Amino acid sequence: SSSSASDAAAAATADGAASWERFYCVHSGKDLSSSSSSSSSSAPRAASVRAFKDRHYLRREFADLMPASVLADPSAWVPPLTPSSLPPPETSSEDHKVILELGCGVGNSAFPLMRANLNLFVHACDCSPTAIASLVANPEYDARRCHAFVADLSEGDAPLRGVIGDASVDAVTGVFFFSALDAATFRRVVGECRRALKPGGVVLFRDYSVDDVKNGGRARGTRGKG
Repeated sequence: SSSSASDAAAAATADGAASWERFYCVHSGKDLSSSSSSSSSSAPRAASVRAFKDRHYLRREFADLMPASVLADPSAWVPPLTPSSLPPPETSSEDHKVILELGCGVGNSAFPLMRANLNLFVHACDCSPTAIASLVANPEYDARRCHAFVADLSEGDAPLRGVIGDASVDAVTGVFFFSALDAATFRRVVGECRRALKPGGVVLFRDYSVDDVKNGGRARGTRGKG
């Protein structure tokens, strides 16, 4: 029923931050027993997390963020970032955009986007300290083009206020993020998107469909009416 689905979503959201932290701890090889007994103020141990593949397809799906050269051939290979040999983003470039990525994980979306547009700046947030530590430890991480921070978007009415200014970003991105929120948290996140976006800004997302197997839909390989 719709009420049981809503209750399940609310329960998942309530435990979301803890669940995602456990997920990234497991996939980083971190000892869960020792991490749970340590002080919450201690810094998480940076470790490589390979739970997901890099989302190179976003060069095509998030065309609003891409320069003309990438739009001409979104499937062309783009080399990894080498911060020591790259200049900072050109804020005067027509390709310069500031984005806020919600639920960034370890950067499987952020890094492909930054590789494809060297004039992009990404505010990347996630509720898992282990995920953020892994993102920052990545050799491609460059503080001149990325600001990664921990934020639990299920807490408070404006959880990003004080970190992300009003009307300060050109786009908000969320990849398999919005479907993980219950109705109340979704409304708060929408309010934060509205607050943070510049006039004319966009929300770009990729998520599950109601017909996907994850949501009790048809088996994989079937197609709905277009």
